[in-house]
Amino acid sequence: FWFKIINNAGSIDLSATQWDWTTESSTLLTTGLSLNAWLELIAIKEWTNINYYYRIKWGTLSSIVTISTNIPNTGIGNTQMSLSNNATAATSVFSIWAMSYER
Repeated sequence: FWFKIINNAGSIDLSATQWDWTTESSTLLTTGLSLNAWLELIAIKEWTNINYYYRIKWGTLSSIVTISTNIPNTGIGNTQMSLSNNATAATSVFSIWAMSYER
């Protein structure tokens, strides 16, 4: 399961996505992020779903977004981040300042 940040011709979108090694499920979390946005991204894996949250620059935590299809195998614990400059001739920098895992 992972978060995607997509810069699509200047519109920066944040999505939550997961896949079971066959099919991907994705949900758009927010659109119109600003350049240099500070994001806090949270994913909580349950037995039957994954709950996603985000916060922009120390603001209010988003409402829960739950994806209950295409759950990754319980024996595989990968969390990934990706950044795409789709149709955008720009350089993007993606920095992870802190990351934690709790089981």
